[in-house]
Amino acid sequence: MEDLDLKNIIEDIEYLASEKNSRMILNILVGNYPADVAQILGNLSEENEKYVFGLLDADTASDVIVELDDVSREKLVSELQHERISEIVDEMESDDATDLVAELPDEIAEKVLDAIDEEGSEEVKELLQHEQDTAGGIMALEYVSMSEETTVAETIEEIRAKAEDVPEVYNVYVVDKEGMLVGFLPLKNLIV
Repeated sequence: MEDLDLKNIIEDIEYLASEKNSRMILNILVGNYPADVAQILGNLSEENEKYVFGLLDADTASDVIVELDDVSREKLVSELQHERISEIVDEMESDDATDLVAELPDEIAEKVLDAIDEEGSEEVKELLQHEQDTAGGIMALEYVSMSEETTVAETIEEIRAKAEDVPEVYNVYVVDKEGMLVGFLPLKNLIV
């Protein structure tokens, strides 16, 4: 986003937020990348940042919150009710959800984990057992793996079947009969 555009958008949203014009704010934000929305939020007054973030649906909020700098995210999350945090965490991939939950006070983290779906809660709890900067702490549990004998057509069908659980597939992991990793295939190579 161009600096001039960003400056104008921030000024417009500051004004609209002071007027509580949620419809116009959402019209401006629709179609922007989560990183751009995060940049806009980070340049708003604290009060307006909280207000505008509150307008975002849980799915959009989950994409935006991971793009915020650590200070903005921590400040914003500290102002949210645990129910709202739960809605956001429920929409996140396991590695991002784990990072967010790890930043929460223990009491709130427990409430959030109790409120999200059981599968997501178990995944986050599993990842929380690892130190944050280790391979286990940064890995995602959502991925597509196939055996060495699987055809391209079967692999594509499997990706489609898992689309809801694995929204972003960049690689397909190839495993042997024992489930050991043999290698990976970039999605681009699979479909080209």
